[in-house]
Amino acid sequence: MVSLGQNLVTIFLGRFLSGLFGNAPISIVGGAATDNWNAIDRGISLGVVIGAVFSGPMMGPIIGGFVAENLDWRWNLWLMIIAGFAMALICALFLEESYIPRALVKKAKRIRKETGNDKLRTELEEAGIDLNRIVSVYLVRPWMFVTIYQSFIYGIVYLFFTSIPIEFKQIRQWDPQLAQLPLCAMLIGVSIGSAINVVYTKRILARQLKQTGSSLIPEQRLPLMIVGGFLFPAGLFWFAWTSDPNVPWPAMVVAGIPTGVGMFLIWIQCFTYLIDVYLPIANSAIAINSLSRSLFGAGFPLFTPAMYDRLGYAWATSLLAFLGVAMIPVPIVFYLYGQRIRSWSKFAVKAE
Repeated sequence: MVSLGQNLVTIFLGRFLSGLFGNAPISIVGGAATDNWNAIDRGISLGVVIGAVFSGPMMGPIIGGFVAENLDWRWNLWLMIIAGFAMALICALFLEESYIPRALVKKAKRIRKETGNDKLRTELEEAGIDLNRIVSVYLVRPWMFVTIYQSFIYGIVYLFFTSIPIEFKQIRQWDPQLAQLPLCAMLIGVSIGSAINVVYTKRILARQLKQTGSSLIPEQRLPLMIVGGFLFPAGLFWFAWTSDPNVPWPAMVVAGIPTGVGMFLIWIQCFTYLIDVYLPIANSAIAINSLSRSLFGAGFPLFTPAMYDRLGYAWATSLLAFLGVAMIPVPIVFYLYGQRIRSWSKFAVKAE
């Protein structure tokens, strides 16, 4: 719809529908990971997913800039349509239902059709869904400070898509096709963060579980989130105070590496922590998490130009860094007191 749209109404409607239906994969990935992997392998598999979640939006402006300049902006949309249909076909052919209660519903429907016995129903069918259930089960549970923290990081990612061109196109006078290339440094940071996550999960976390012989405590995920909490604002401050055009551009671009590492470590550990805390209902936790993230991601770019115009690049980015510093205690508090906090909720996984 957007690729063929000739007016803003059509484009806005198409974007709305894209967001409405495109949000499904990231919302259900937590439940799928829970159904298919143990705690250690789940941390690795979700690291791959989160790496893709970060890499896609970062690569998009880089590729899209060249496509728009050399072909047409609509070709960016056609490329996404082609990729989307290809992935949808793969999922339709090879993915099976992994949520056991839902699989039982399908089985019960088949048996009812074969036997004519309409009394054969599963617990999930009997429970049904009403407004009170939606509010109490699917909206209230996962609303935690870590979700707000992760949403803030997500907003910063999309803010960079607007702020990077301000610095490199408007201030440093780079060619429009090259102005998004500094995002590559953040991609490198995401890759490093992914490697750190693999090493920590496989070498440290797995060894801890083997030595204790116990199941995973969700708070064991958080040390990397704490590390990321320090790296992220440090990278932003670095970005901010090397933004003067008299400072050579490599000094500013390299700041994207610690920023990317910090973003990824916060994101992946927050994601896996929420899943571990709400293990039986991971999809509902991630769905609300996704709603919050999407609001931040959509909202931040809207005020970015005005903020950078009023404050200047250095202080606007520093403001974000100070907010990042203010959020450093969030994972520390949950690491120290997470078990007690979980005990307040009848839905969260309790300490054994």
